[in-house]
Amino acid sequence: MTAPAGATSFGLAGAALNASASCNVTVNVVAIANGNQVNTIPRSGGGGGAPGFYNAQTAAAIADAGATLFVGFPGPGALTAIPTLSETALALLAMLTVVVALGGRRGR
Repeated sequence: MTAPAGATSFGLAGAALNASASCNVTVNVVAIANGNQVNTIPRSGGGGGAPGFYNAQTAAAIADAGATLFVGFPGPGALTAIPTLSETALALLAMLTVVVALGGRRGR
């Protein structure tokens, strides 16, 4: 399988499958926009440099291969709140830390 960095497509050549076999191809992609990104490999084509599936009998596949990937950020309801201290509690914690630090210095 070949695809230079920044390419908009990839190629797979010289692969073979037995009858009734299946093949999964996994690629890492970088999306250029949010939303649904649709990828389709046409059932016809192949051979002669045309995109699509091809077999030794030059018969087309039964259907297009396709997948839709949603790219984007989850909605606000999907995010988990991170518990934090209030400003008052944070100020009290800072004062307590100073008191403990000063108490530790006095013991020396």
